[in-house]
Amino acid sequence: MPRIRSLLLLLPLVACSGPESGESGPDASTPSGDGGGDATQVPEMGIVNVVVSGYPGSGMPPQYFANASVVFYEPNFATTTVVKTDAMGRASATIKKGSFVAVVNPMNYIHVHAAFANPGDTLRFGPDIVARQPNGSVRVTWPARVISGYTTYYYVYTSCGYSGETTGTSVTLPLDTACSTQPFDVVVTSRRSSQGVTGVMSRRGVMATGQLVTVSLADNGGAWQTATTTSVPLTNMPSTTDHTGSCTAVQQLGTLAFNSDGGSASSTACAMRLLPEATSTWAVEASFYKDSNDRSAIQMRQTMPQTSITPIDGANHLPWITTFAYDKATRRVTWSSDADAAFDASALRIDVSGPRYMVWRIVAPNGLPKTFQIPTLPAELAMWDLGPNDDARASLVNMDFVGVSPAEFMAHDLDQEDGFVDKPRRGATARTP
Repeated sequence: MPRIRSLLLLLPLVACSGPESGESGPDASTPSGDGGGDATQVPEMGIVNVVVSGYPGSGMPPQYFANASVVFYEPNFATTTVVKTDAMGRASATIKKGSFVAVVNPMNYIHVHAAFANPGDTLRFGPDIVARQPNGSVRVTWPARVISGYTTYYYVYTSCGYSGETTGTSVTLPLDTACSTQPFDVVVTSRRSSQGVTGVMSRRGVMATGQLVTVSLADNGGAWQTATTTSVPLTNMPSTTDHTGSCTAVQQLGTLAFNSDGGSASSTACAMRLLPEATSTWAVEASFYKDSNDRSAIQMRQTMPQTSITPIDGANHLPWITTFAYDKATRRVTWSSDADAAFDASALRIDVSGPRYMVWRIVAPNGLPKTFQIPTLPAELAMWDLGPNDDARASLVNMDFVGVSPAEFMAHDLDQEDGFVDKPRRGATARTP
């Protein structure tokens, strides 16, 4: 079943490019290209707080990670101290403006997660942990969708969870206080075998009672609504591409994501399969590639009501990343772009495979310096450090969200690169061979 995919979606705002030197870290108080910068004066020295959380296993709820090592660096990337997180996943230290923090957490899918930091920051490496108490359950039933000659598969989405794939016509899901204290939505989608999702039924404003709540989507003549192919217009698309573009989209009811689609992009439109849920919204992204290697790309995202399609305008896309390299021997990352511009943040990712597997990720507000020397880990954490003989691949994402400042980006869950899926976004990406 096509579970809702995370997006690297993006859109127009202002031009963009990172700092020129790695001598000092990016400053999250610098205004972003959309004018949403944080004007707060950053003190020269003060406390930075780190919170580390994540998912200990597939299907398990998030938890705080205790005893994760948090390395605090000077602005010149000399190590100042290493602090273990407490039972609530917290660690703190006194730092200078423009410092650097790295979390070494083998329990997470990102094994070393780092970010530039300033006094007063709270860096959250992982999701919020919300107290949960049982709040009954919801039983959802729906009429069968009969498609002659095919098996029909169904998927149920609520704010408290997802059913997985079923061929039955009812599902019971548990509720808890973290996701059902307020009225919540229920969506059921369907598809035939060998085809994507094409059908939808929904109910808004369901109230939990602490007991079993039954939602019958067949009530009041409820029936399956089927998808149509809708063209999302593209305007002012980049002319410097020599490779086919692509489109991806996520459909949401409120904050509940329940449908995704993707395909190729023409020079004038993204053809998307929209489910006819009138109160839903779409986030649609168009991506274009510099060449057939797909190593350099730009992305433009627009968000829109399902009932009012809005064109994606590429006139102010982020500059192409024209060169990008990671030197394993020197730990140096270099990149350049075809123009300068302001944007919210960069995310540098390094994947190491064979004979060991490891992921590093570094987040930089206002953009990664054009030349950046990755700091080393202390000796006691050397097994998680990058090495000159690693089989390593690197990628860089520059991103800018409408109405989001660099400081606001750095304050959200840094594990979630696209933590503002409801915002128009523009981006530029590159990767090594």
